[in-house]
Amino acid sequence: EPRIAAALHRTVQRDVAAGLRALGYRVDHEGDDELPATLLKLEGVAGDEYWVVFQNFYVISRYNRSPLYSLAVHQLSQELAANQSIAGTAQP
Repeated sequence: EPRIAAALHRTVQRDVAAGLRALGYRVDHEGDDELPATLLKLEGVAGDEYWVVFQNFYVISRYNRSPLYSLAVHQLSQELAANQSIAGTAQP
């Protein structure tokens, strides 16, 4: 996809999420589209995956340089948050 390829060559910029949305891509981010971000390409089971990553992704990568590690931390935190929401609505 040429539009994604062009975004991959950018360094951290403030308009990555908004720019991808303007091109018709879904960006699962509820924060400010002006936050500095970059696009990360990973090989997934079903093919290439593209992730919009923000400063917190790089903070995690200081501990372990692997982008897969940082992604696993993100996915684990999402699952914990989802389970906490479910647990918070459970009746005693």
